[in-house]
Amino acid sequence: MRGQRIRRSTKSRPMEARDWQSPTTQIMAINVTGTFLGAELVAPYLRKQGGGSIINMSSVAGVRGSANHTAYGASKGAVSLLTMHLAAELGPDNIRVNAVTPTLVKTGMLEYAVTDTGTSAEDSNWLRFS
Repeated sequence: MRGQRIRRSTKSRPMEARDWQSPTTQIMAINVTGTFLGAELVAPYLRKQGGGSIINMSSVAGVRGSANHTAYGASKGAVSLLTMHLAAELGPDNIRVNAVTPTLVKTGMLEYAVTDTGTSAEDSNWLRFS
């Protein structure tokens, strides 16, 4: 990180532990725990019917670092890994588990992030994989 501190989703100050625990960064609980609970709830029904498929929503932010998106990126990275572990665990029961990993999608969240960081979506590190 070139000697910089981890930042929250704003340019005003470095990210601190209190930011990680704040309501705006409870995204970890929403994205990761929500994904796990969804799989936990549906798995018995899929086993009973002889198999099926679970599709989780991840993001390229979970595999490619980007400034000012620490909690979101970490949560989506966790969703990607959780998906792989669930696939290994549920595969023997004929249950496929995959994740869709889209790149930037024009939503209110993206517009907020672009406004907040002063960069354009086209300049985002999320679009560069080389």
